[in-house]
Amino acid sequence: MKLLAKVLHGSTQMITTKKGTKLEKTRLKVQDVGDEVNGDLLAYWIDFLGENALTEAELAAILKTEVEIDIKRVSVSAGDKGGAFLNLTGGPVYQTGKLVQGTGR
Repeated sequence: MKLLAKVLHGSTQMITTKKGTKLEKTRLKVQDVGDEVNGDLLAYWIDFLGENALTEAELAAILKTEVEIDIKRVSVSAGDKGGAFLNLTGGPVYQTGKLVQGTGR
């Protein structure tokens, strides 16, 4: 699935998996700007893991800009207080048709 979005906020960090290995993770908050939105403000948090994570330089380059994100996985989970959460895992990110990941490495 492709998502056309404006990047509102993001961060990159190293996490430790259950197996004890280190993995880079980027978390982006994006606003959907695709044609299907029809004026509603839809914001999503998208996780990018491993090779799909962005470096700090790549993240800085796309903040406050429109990008196209290839969504790899969508799932729903229940919160502790009864709410439901949409979980999105991202793949390649494109800015003006060019791949963002790998440019800052």
